[in-house]
Amino acid sequence: MEHLDETALKQWIEDSINSGANVLAAGYQGQTLVYEDANNHLVIKIPHGKGLVRWFHRHMLRHEYAVYKKLRDFDGAPSCHGLIDDQYLVLEYIDGRTIRTKRPLDEDEFHHKLFKYIQTMHARSVAHMDLKRKDNLLVKADESPCILDFGAAVIKKPGFHPFNQYHYQV
Repeated sequence: MEHLDETALKQWIEDSINSGANVLAAGYQGQTLVYEDANNHLVIKIPHGKGLVRWFHRHMLRHEYAVYKKLRDFDGAPSCHGLIDDQYLVLEYIDGRTIRTKRPLDEDEFHHKLFKYIQTMHARSVAHMDLKRKDNLLVKADESPCILDFGAAVIKKPGFHPFNQYHYQV
């Protein structure tokens, strides 16, 4: 995060939560905020709930952070800038539209590249698990795919784990 004061960002997040401003999306696990300043354009995922529910949603964000660490320098997903206070996941903002609202001009090329991205993720021990959901695939301005939302992703375990490893068959 270039030229970004983490304390100021935390205050911005708290202010956005309290005011309901800057919300890009909301789901059952939390909200997604959009932050922009002169040097950064970011997406920040925050957990919902109180007590045990909030603990679970924070756990899911920590899991998603672990997935993004496995996908460092991967062109097919937003880059991850870290986890603030063990509860706010900070990601690169990707300009694009979901495949639900925009079809790529060359669908064969798009799907070929998407398949290559899936193979790369599997080689890095990550299975997305929710690519059927059209909101998890962006068509970027250059018509390439971008995979979003690794909250349901599975990280491959070493050794004998047949159910876990079943997800990596392409």
